[in-house]
Amino acid sequence: DGIIADNHIYNNSKHGIYYPYRSSASLQPVTIRNNTVNDNFDHGILFYTGMDENTVIENNIVSDQVVGISSRWPFGALQLGNCTGVPIHNNDVWNNTSNYAGGCSDLTGIDGNISADPLYVSAPANVRLQALATGHAANSPAINAGYGDASESDLWKRSTRTDDVPDTGIVDMGYHIQT
Repeated sequence: DGIIADNHIYNNSKHGIYYPYRSSASLQPVTIRNNTVNDNFDHGILFYTGMDENTVIENNIVSDQVVGISSRWPFGALQLGNCTGVPIHNNDVWNNTSNYAGGCSDLTGIDGNISADPLYVSAPANVRLQALATGHAANSPAINAGYGDASESDLWKRSTRTDDVPDTGIVDMGYHIQT
């Protein structure tokens, strides 16, 4: 099993998270969870069709990319894939040239996916989330908008806020900083 979790990925010259094709004999479940992918050159999250039942994409913030979330067929250049069957839920995919592409229809408003300014403190380097409790003018829409409870993962020891108060209750979307 593979987990790509709790990363802040920014200013890359290509994709933020790239999940390549693997033969069906080597497929293992892969979860892409609680990452903030911001301001890379190309795709935020790119995966290959054929991983459908083995891929979960949840609780991520993907912003300021050419393409937010996309899939491709494993053979041939630029062959569009299909996101059908891939659990893509509770993500904030915002301000990309195209939020979804490559066979992924727009999932905004479906399964907890949103497209709203995540209200970073100072992107691209500081992607902590603004909160009224930390003296900001508004709460980020990514706060308490993820899938699952923070106590069911190690995120209860981590924070998305500038005051380092750990995440509690419904998990926040995006990268969490160790407190």
